[in-house]
Amino acid sequence: MSIVMTAGLVALIVLYLSAHRYGRQKGAKMRYIVCVESSPDLYQILRWGIAPEDQIALQAGDGEVAFEAPASWDFPTGSTPAGYYYTPSTGTVFAIVAPPPLPDLQDNLDYYLPRIREALRATDWAMLPDADLTPGEVAEMVTYRDNLRAQVALITDGFPSISIPAPPYEEL
Repeated sequence: MSIVMTAGLVALIVLYLSAHRYGRQKGAKMRYIVCVESSPDLYQILRWGIAPEDQIALQAGDGEVAFEAPASWDFPTGSTPAGYYYTPSTGTVFAIVAPPPLPDLQDNLDYYLPRIREALRATDWAMLPDADLTPGEVAEMVTYRDNLRAQVALITDGFPSISIPAPPYEEL
């Protein structure tokens, strides 16, 4: 590289650095987050946006704190701040996602009862006196049908899901 090119490159770097303060252009818009303190060094993010650097503090309302958003964090697009938290000491933004709610009792009953009734109807043949089953096989079918009925009790006791087993014997 020639001396002229090196000098030119140094001049460009000096101009660039003088036009930027700590890598930022003066008056440049910055990403910010507005938070409320949840516990020491843990802040719940209420909203985020972009504002001139000297106006980031003005984005916070009463009881809120505004921070420059960490450079490593991109705003989630199409998302709301619900469930996002910020730790200033580490500069970490993270999301706490609540698990989906469990189905309520009526939803479970509406889903499982028809299936249990159908499984019982499908094995009614085994309870008839002319069923082609041995006494041991009939006892297995009785146990199976009792277990199906017990599934209803599990649902009403708050189990979010149950399994409906296959019958031990199929009608011929």
